[in-house]
Amino acid sequence: MKESCSTYCGEHPRTPGWREMHSSMAGLVPLPVAQHTGRMDASTEGDRAADRIFTPRRPASADLSGLAGMDMLSWYARTTANPPDFRLRASFVIFENLTVFRLEHSRAEIDRTPAHVAAVRVGGAFYLVRDGAATLTQNGRTIPLGAGASAFASGVTPHQLHIPESAAMILVVVRRGMFRARGLPESELGPRRFPATSFTEAVSSFLRALASDFPVPSSPEGITSQQATLSLLAGLITSSEGQQRTAQPELSIARALTFIAANYSNPDLTTADVATATGISSRHLQRIFASANNSVADELRRIRIRWAAMRLDEGVGARELTELAASTGFGNIARMRRAFLRQTGMSPTQYRDSAQQMKVASEGGVTAIDTDALPATGTTNGPG
Repeated sequence: MKESCSTYCGEHPRTPGWREMHSSMAGLVPLPVAQHTGRMDASTEGDRAADRIFTPRRPASADLSGLAGMDMLSWYARTTANPPDFRLRASFVIFENLTVFRLEHSRAEIDRTPAHVAAVRVGGAFYLVRDGAATLTQNGRTIPLGAGASAFASGVTPHQLHIPESAAMILVVVRRGMFRARGLPESELGPRRFPATSFTEAVSSFLRALASDFPVPSSPEGITSQQATLSLLAGLITSSEGQQRTAQPELSIARALTFIAANYSNPDLTTADVATATGISSRHLQRIFASANNSVADELRRIRIRWAAMRLDEGVGARELTELAASTGFGNIARMRRAFLRQTGMSPTQYRDSAQQMKVASEGGVTAIDTDALPATGTTNGPG
């Protein structure tokens, strides 16, 4: 049977309930890929597409076949396959600056065309083959990938992924500008296959663990997971270039963020504790965080506020505030109140009341205040 290309650029039958079944991906599709004529203003239309693509959504999954399966990734690339034989199992989570997929893919050609490059502002794509085989082609270079291999493709030029039989993989799609902000020119990043080093294995292990149990993007674990993923991928790219700058600082940040996310509820947690768990000195850890315009104290405060805010969104009563302060690592109401005032300009009770008013105004929709978007009105001298 003749192979068929299925994207949103052409009309084709869709399975009943497609929109409803994929309501969690409503912001991903459809994109005006085929209608792109070269007159699209990349700074406006491309940014709007990126805003839709990288709008945080809770983890979701799908098990699709035929045209519906080929349709699923059409926001990202064109899929060419034999529809009756095509099968796609996918689980995914969408963060603010990246999207992570766990995919089980039958035979197909995945083509990120010039129209896709222009329509969706992707900075790069990381492929980790868990099982099977694939071939990545970009800029005239072809890279074979077997089980356990990983590679990176630049998001600013087209690339193709050939899956000859079937493959299970993890795909991380990173928003454009994220690597440039780390001093890495996105136009020069791909394609590249990462060597089998201990650091590559550490990154792969982290992503396998992340893909096995996706966090909610707005949760502290979700925010930390996104930061750690970006740091690890930037470190992996840097180390593969043989630059003087090594991947160790990125790995240290990722380890520190992971430790903070797991231990934020300890009110006695210090920078020294985080440094010990990370395997470096406190001074070195502070210097690494400072290079990323961050600090252990600020990170710890943000994650505690995020957890407390999630509970306050649910309408915690006055009697529960003491318990909330203790369970989120503030220790007492006074410390929690000071932290909220610094970060949000509101006390915990004011934040709770405001969140409840927003829920009523949105007719039952859960609309939480973005605590990270609010300017801090003070500084902290230590964790908590």
